[in-house]
Amino acid sequence: MPAQDGSPPSPGQPQGRIMPSAKRPPRVPRPPGAAGPLRGKLSMRDTPSSTTRRRQPRLLFGEGGRRSAGRLKQTIVCVALTLICVFTVLLSYRGMLLQLERREGIPLEVELQGGDGIRLQASRKDSSTPSIDVEFQREPSGTQVELDPVTGADQASKQEIEAPAAGEQSDDVGQGSRLAAGGVLSNPAVIVFTYNRPHYLKQTLKSLTNIAGLKGFSVYVSQDGTDVQVAATARTFGGERGDLAPPVTRGYELWQHPRGAVPPRSAGHVYVAYHYKWALDRVFNEYNHSHAILVEDDMLFSIDFLRYFEATAPLLEVDPTIWCISSWNDNGLNHFTWDTRRMFRTSYFPGLGWMLRRELWDELGPVFPLEQWDHWMRLDTTARGRECVVPEVNRNFNIGEKGANMESATYNKYLSKMVVSHELISDYGDLSYLVKGAYEDWIRTVVASARHWDRPASTPERMLKEMGDGHAGQVILVTYRAETYKQLSDVFGTWPYPRAHHRHAAYLRYKGVLFILADARFCPYLPDALQVKPSPMLKAVAAPRHTDCNSACGSQGMRCEEQDFWFINTCKTLAEHFPCERGCALVLGPDVPNYVESASLNTHQQCLVNQQQTRCAAKHEATARLCACVPR
Repeated sequence: MPAQDGSPPSPGQPQGRIMPSAKRPPRVPRPPGAAGPLRGKLSMRDTPSSTTRRRQPRLLFGEGGRRSAGRLKQTIVCVALTLICVFTVLLSYRGMLLQLERREGIPLEVELQGGDGIRLQASRKDSSTPSIDVEFQREPSGTQVELDPVTGADQASKQEIEAPAAGEQSDDVGQGSRLAAGGVLSNPAVIVFTYNRPHYLKQTLKSLTNIAGLKGFSVYVSQDGTDVQVAATARTFGGERGDLAPPVTRGYELWQHPRGAVPPRSAGHVYVAYHYKWALDRVFNEYNHSHAILVEDDMLFSIDFLRYFEATAPLLEVDPTIWCISSWNDNGLNHFTWDTRRMFRTSYFPGLGWMLRRELWDELGPVFPLEQWDHWMRLDTTARGRECVVPEVNRNFNIGEKGANMESATYNKYLSKMVVSHELISDYGDLSYLVKGAYEDWIRTVVASARHWDRPASTPERMLKEMGDGHAGQVILVTYRAETYKQLSDVFGTWPYPRAHHRHAAYLRYKGVLFILADARFCPYLPDALQVKPSPMLKAVAAPRHTDCNSACGSQGMRCEEQDFWFINTCKTLAEHFPCERGCALVLGPDVPNYVESASLNTHQQCLVNQQQTRCAAKHEATARLCACVPR
């Protein structure tokens, strides 16, 4: 059931992963070469005494090595010196644990206890591994001080990962042992894409060094071309003493993509697409990584950036309708109120720091476009109903005011105002609320309980004022049509086109109110009374080249209806009427949707879909239009 304020179900107790419903997952050893969690025990007990043997303390350290504290003549002196040793070890361990938390991102709770013994306990806050114990105890049998380290490999054999009791999880989850913690990201990589901005790259790589959990990832800086300063900047983080060299990471390399493979005078997005395909082919097909996280050279990262991906990776395994994990919320602006632990599903591919599996690249790689690759990911024929999981609060921040696809004005209006997490979160709760069935049940219930807003407003404050008192905790449903969305985006200060929406329903948190923005044409959760449906007997008609839709529909004894273009504006519908030999692409234009027949355009033999209102009277000499025709 949703929370009373309309928010998604509160994350439960399982620690940052979807939990299986009944069976306990198998033991999962750490990958070779990965440092395991530390565990030590420091205890003191009396050894049997006799007239021929004196009691003597022993202090054992490290990988089974032993250092004797020396024989002491007096028991009281022995105890005193032992206490000094114990406190020294405790202080050393406490410093080591604090460094471990800062450097490796293992969130710890450190407690010093007294009584009959002295105990320093450092437990992982996420409870996913046993605690680190250093204790000094008085036991009846004698006096001994011992520190027993346990390696990561031994750790997995000594304690199994606990599964929750049956009935705690959604029926959608299942999959049992496939969801064991640490068993999903078996060989992950981070690719940092860069071109000619060494000053940004340095900041990005420096930020990467401060991320928790980096030790389990290989890092590749993929450079488009051979800019000397960019290459030099990347190399300073490698070598024997580089901040990203092993053992800080599993591996670190600089790759250089040859730009000569790109046709001359190509647009910037063409170079980007060629580079992405080259790097993804290499990371999956040559280096055999299981997952890749793609970032760019103008990003700074939250400390839990990688922990977030580790926690959400099982979703890619258990739910085939989730095809990527992203660290970016397109609507994550700082004037909204977001929850750092909560996530949601989006049908709009976000990019900007995202993860995919090798299996997805096996599907996309052979047909990956060599231009506008991110727009291609948003097409209905590419996504095929699949979605990405994103956090409410961004896990990266973009510092690039200018780039291949970015202008300063756009950056200053939107990207500069994005909120980013500064918390090291170890427990993201039970993520089964993100599985398709559970998530759709939640959004359906929320929409059904919402108050509908059906009149213009200049600001959210004005809207709340007109709603009256007692609006905190309420859900307000705002419906729109795509051609008028710009007016709504001006009210809320969001992007001028719908983003971060799940099946055309996006939510925004503002001053205790949950706003649902829903497309009246395509949101399946709206009641019939609020839906805008296609005209009766709507027919998609393929027009001849360089012909407007008024003429094309008229030749069929019909008329063109502009409001119905949205219902035929899909790659799937275009493919039913045109060959679309080179696939489909997203553009802007009054004559779109259409098919490009002229070889003089770089979109030759492509079908094009629109992101703005189409006009019946428009035409283009290079294209054949798809028209929305209705009876006269």
